[in-house]
Amino acid sequence: MKALKTILNYALLVLIILVVLLPFLWVLSSSFKSETEIMGGRSYLPKHFTLQNYWNLLTEFTSSKNYPLNLFNSLVIGLGTAACTVVVAVLASYSLSRYKNKVSDAIAQTLVFVYVFPTIVVIIPLFKFLAGIGLADSFFGLVIIETAFSLPFCIWLLRSFFNSVPISFEEAALIDGASYFQAFIKTTLPLAAPGIATATIYTFIMSWGEYLFSSIFILSDFKKTVPLGLATYMADQYIEWGKLLAGGVIVIIPVLFLFYPLSRHFIRGFISGIKE
Repeated sequence: MKALKTILNYALLVLIILVVLLPFLWVLSSSFKSETEIMGGRSYLPKHFTLQNYWNLLTEFTSSKNYPLNLFNSLVIGLGTAACTVVVAVLASYSLSRYKNKVSDAIAQTLVFVYVFPTIVVIIPLFKFLAGIGLADSFFGLVIIETAFSLPFCIWLLRSFFNSVPISFEEAALIDGASYFQAFIKTTLPLAAPGIATATIYTFIMSWGEYLFSSIFILSDFKKTVPLGLATYMADQYIEWGKLLAGGVIVIIPVLFLFYPLSRHFIRGFISGIKE
């Protein structure tokens, strides 16, 4: 009976993995097909393997279509958002963790409730705000907005992680003659590295694939991010499936290279935050 239960559990796990992975595998496989073969849709694997979709995508430079530039723009915004979010989240979460009172506890408990409100509700006020200060069509303005929406989760996560670091470590460093800042930098921060890695990966991935804010706050063609760039290959009358699928594969690659080496820290940090 126990062996049967184990087999069923593994079978269910394999089924779930297949359901999750099959769409990605279809995108990968179809990106190596010709436009005609994609539209025919008669086989899962490409009959005539071709890299023409990738070549056309990466060598097309027009006023509205420039995928390499889209990748660079997304990279700049993603790294900028991750850096700003992590710096602010580390300082805020450490303060909420170490200087506990009724106000800090109330703030910590209500942080995640920010995500209850629909994002679309604040789009117009945010656009007017950025336009008023001259940041409506700028990377910096978009980084500010994406940082603001990433912060609540990262602060909640890192606060839980800082709570798991004994304060006695800092006290020992203070007794040895270190300042409060040195005790934080040399003692607490290294122990919180998995949590910081988790927050960094989460923020970058969310910013890398973000579409709503980018479509509203980015107006210039040469400032388009990857999601906006991919949208240019979809028109009312015709969809350039080859380029669209090739672009979808390329956009996943940086996320895989970032996530895979740090996946252990990501899972550890996320679980630590939930357990807390």
